Amino acid sequence: MQHKPKSDNTAKRTTQKDLAIELGLAQSTISMALRRHPDIPQETIEKVLNLAKTKGYKPDPYLTGLAAYRKKNASPHYTATIAWLSVVPTIWSWRNSRIYTAYHQGACQRASDLGYRIEEHTLDLEKDNAKSLRRILNARKIQGILLPPLPGYDNTLEFDFSPFYAITFGYTLKSPKLNLVSHQHFKSACVAMQELRARGYRKIAFCISDETDRRTFHGWSAGVRSYQAQMPKEERIPLHFTPINEETRVLEWYRAVKPDAILTQGSYVYEILTRAGISIPEEVGYAVLDAWKDTPHLSGIDQNAHLTGARATELLVEKLNIQDVGIPEIATQVLVEGSWIEGATLRPPSG
Repeated sequence: MQHKPKSDNTAKRTTQKDLAIELGLAQSTISMALRRHPDIPQETIEKVLNLAKTKGYKPDPYLTGLAAYRKKNASPHYTATIAWLSVVPTIWSWRNSRIYTAYHQGACQRASDLGYRIEEHTLDLEKDNAKSLRRILNARKIQGILLPPLPGYDNTLEFDFSPFYAITFGYTLKSPKLNLVSHQHFKSACVAMQELRARGYRKIAFCISDETDRRTFHGWSAGVRSYQAQMPKEERIPLHFTPINEETRVLEWYRAVKPDAILTQGSYVYEILTRAGISIPEEVGYAVLDAWKDTPHLSGIDQNAHLTGARATELLVEKLNIQDVGIPEIATQVLVEGSWIEGATLRPPSG
């Protein structure tokens, strides 16, 4: 019996050494060029990338994993700088939000743990400083960018992200579509509704500004609607979207629907109700979607914003390690779950 020779399916992997020999460069130069390191001339980077594509070069997953393991277990030392990109002009700033400043704090702490440093840079839309900003980032040898939430929603940024590894927070950036890290708004809304029901509340009213809901890509309202679909029809209260700073309309809405509990964001509605002499939680329960462990009076969801900032840094460092530069063909999302804080604005769970 004749046996056919086995076909060789184990073609030799193209290595960085192979690329270095063919181009007459040092292997260290090849490694830096594949990472688009700013110390390497652009012409050299393009030559290396073109040859790597032609030869089908891919990083060795075992070596990449080993390097990541060694880095994780080594004592942290300074590796590189990451840009925290603030966008102006606007009276709105990420510093005005306790959640977004917590993003920054969490990102800085995790960066320090991993041997990176975060420094703030400004993209000034009024002064059109995009080109000069790119030169500054290149001169500072900065390849990674963290982009905090922008004012409003459906924002478009005219900035060339192609030479950088960029991660954005939340859903306020419409274009370009970058990889993002965000809170899991939909699930948190469902959890909050479940907690309210567990305390015997049946007529639960949801009140939030339209802009806030848009900024979460309608995550809050979608979660509430999804949970309401499981409730008896007579207990479902239509969602109420209100402009910011409309105290009179909030009171009119409350007196019209007569809820036994309210789910909202922040203390704004709480302050309106208490000023009107409405007792919480005796007359109406109150839960928020942005509770804090250090201010435990309000019951509700802690968004774990520090952890969200840390996860953004981790994702960015991962992209730096695997040389995943530029605007992704298909953006990915990392969602961080919230935690329930008992607070003092709800009655305790029944039973």
